Amino acid sequence: RPQPGTFPLPSRLLQSLEEKGDLQQLLRLAAAAISRVQSHQLASLQQTGTTESGNQQTTWQTEIPLRHGQEFIPLQAKLQREDTPRQQADSQREQRDPLESLWRIDLAFDLPPLGPLQVQAQLTQGRLSGQLWAERPQTAELIDSQLGSLRERLLARGLDVGDLECNPGIPPQGPRTRLEQRWVDETA
Repeated sequence: RPQPGTFPLPSRLLQSLEEKGDLQQLLRLAAAAISRVQSHQLASLQQTGTTESGNQQTTWQTEIPLRHGQEFIPLQAKLQREDTPRQQADSQREQRDPLESLWRIDLAFDLPPLGPLQVQAQLTQGRLSGQLWAERPQTAELIDSQLGSLRERLLARGLDVGDLECNPGIPPQGPRTRLEQRWVDETA
């Protein structure tokens, strides 16, 4: 069972339907889909928290189904906004520019024939930077060869672009958002 706050959620292979219209199998698939939605909701339960540096961090996490041919591919997305204490005070006076905040987006998806991909991008002070990870080395090479074109298109749209890179493998797993709230008070 995945821990709350993990990103991305582990993929599950769906068992093939033995017979068309197998009600028990359809009920299991529906329960699995609801379980994934609940996992994302639990991961976003602590939507606003304070980081070790004293900044306020707000997190939203969801899964978006994308249609690819005849099947649906889940796109997992996590969006975070981080404000310094000074920015928090400015937001109460409604003088804060949203671009002053640090924005992060993490995406995870598995597109055939490219394989599993993860994207981590951040926008701070109007500057966009990002890293991509492809589990298949040939996919990482393909993406790396196209990053120059992506940079040019982002610059043409008026964005200030920092580092863009693609790495083979999976991203390193750092500190995670943990669920600090308890559903049952053990001291009662």
